[in-house]
Amino acid sequence: GEKARLFPCCLSSYQSERKEKVETALGNRTQPRDRSRVARFAAGGARQDPVTVAAPSYTRRMVVSNLMHHLHMDSIAFAGSDPHTEGGFRSRITPLSRRKTVYDIAVVGLGIAGSSTVYQASRRNLKVIGLEQFGSVIHAMGSSHGKTRIIRQAYFEHPDYVPLVLDAYREWDALEQTIGERLLIPTGGIMMGRPETDVVTGSRLAAQQHGLPFEELSAAEVRERFPGFRITDDEVAIYEPQAGYLRVEPGLQALIREAQRHGAEIQFNQVVEDVQLQGDHVVLTTPTGTFAARQVILTVGAWLTRWAPALPLEVERQVPMWFRPEEHHNLDSLPIYIREHPRNGRQAYGFPYIEGQGIKAGVHHQGQISPLDQVNRQVTSQDIEQLMETLDFIPSIHADSLQEALVCLYTNTPDSHFVVGRVPQNPGVIIAGGFSGHGYKFGPTVGSLVTDMALGTQPGPALFHPARFR
Repeated sequence: GEKARLFPCCLSSYQSERKEKVETALGNRTQPRDRSRVARFAAGGARQDPVTVAAPSYTRRMVVSNLMHHLHMDSIAFAGSDPHTEGGFRSRITPLSRRKTVYDIAVVGLGIAGSSTVYQASRRNLKVIGLEQFGSVIHAMGSSHGKTRIIRQAYFEHPDYVPLVLDAYREWDALEQTIGERLLIPTGGIMMGRPETDVVTGSRLAAQQHGLPFEELSAAEVRERFPGFRITDDEVAIYEPQAGYLRVEPGLQALIREAQRHGAEIQFNQVVEDVQLQGDHVVLTTPTGTFAARQVILTVGAWLTRWAPALPLEVERQVPMWFRPEEHHNLDSLPIYIREHPRNGRQAYGFPYIEGQGIKAGVHHQGQISPLDQVNRQVTSQDIEQLMETLDFIPSIHADSLQEALVCLYTNTPDSHFVVGRVPQNPGVIIAGGFSGHGYKFGPTVGSLVTDMALGTQPGPALFHPARFR
């Protein structure tokens, strides 16, 4: 049978692609059903592959009916099946008249974007539910783990991010004031590379355009001020005093706690199998039941590649590492940094030495691209060698001081800008993803943005709109 990954999107080629796939399904409709996969899914055992299951063999009438439904693009369809109906299909959607609760907003996926969204929506006295496929917001399968994330203002990716990141600073500060705990640790930040590199020219442009404080430093000035760095004479740097890092897991936990304090309902181990329009509501189906909401916000991280296969998204494997060198006095007071290597072009990023953690570093992008279910979750010697080659400007770090390494995921767009917007012809569904390795810092701001979109008070930035990929 055909694998069901049906999600209407903005690309015009999607309809013709669906016709071909359904024609294939019609031609093979007599093939035996993969009952083992359906049974595993119904039992909750397929959570590593939560939105891709083998579809049953349909009757011609049902396949044609579903085809017309998809081509009108008036539903988000997951071609699910009833495991107790041989060779056919029976809807598992409970009629609205039998459902007790209709939520204002349902959020699918509780990484940083989803946790921030339930936090922001619940603070506005909306009836909110958050559904997460894993057993906690703290897990190592997605993109919202790894102890720390950089936060910076002179945003070299595009000056239009600066107002958003300034708002994020205010949001993180407000959350800190509420919980009485430090989440944002200021360290200053330095972007290093040859004068023509993006990290240098883009940081300067963003700072100048938005009136941000910054300094331009020569290589000699960098080495004098920060003895832990040994950049080459043909490099320069942009230093910004307001940069720092965020504490990742405490931030996620605080967002969920505050959302619950404001009345949000949070459910873990809920694999959403189906999202469909039903009247003026959107209905979500999980193995344990159904949920109805006026608006659904999909913040599913790398799983967006399955929910929205027509979007040009890629999953990139990343391997940050932690080192504990014996001599780290030159590393304790480092700023956060990004340095574009003058020879291999890789962008190294990192943090100062943090007590109890060591010094974290990684390579921003140039990781392995693969389908989500083919990501190598094991750290390899090649990963270590690649990072060590890129960290040659920090002589205190040696491979033998490596203490920890883990795999995380980027979900990339072709232009490295986010994808935030409504699904065309599905006004009840908003997607927020494609954060391309630089989304965590914007969490509370993205949560506020998509909540505003759900309420109809703003359309969202054109820079992030899915329609740019038409």
